[in-house]
Amino acid sequence: MGGAHVNKARLFKVVNAALILSAIVQFTTVVMIMAHIKTPNARMVFEIHEHNGIVMCVLIMMHVMLNWGWIKANFLKVHK
Repeated sequence: MGGAHVNKARLFKVVNAALILSAIVQFTTVVMIMAHIKTPNARMVFEIHEHNGIVMCVLIMMHVMLNWGWIKANFLKVHK
């Protein structure tokens, strides 16, 4: 079966670590924008914020997919 098999637990750790890093970048850039912090290239801060927002959305979707079983069990219970 080789290297094509993806370990879900490892993927979960990588996605969560990337999501935390993305959240830190997003928070930092929004603070820089809102506080009008001067930077050598203000446009770059906006672009980082914008592109990271897209990356963050993808990571959130991956996080939800990896946790779908838990979400169904805890939030989408069918009451009989």
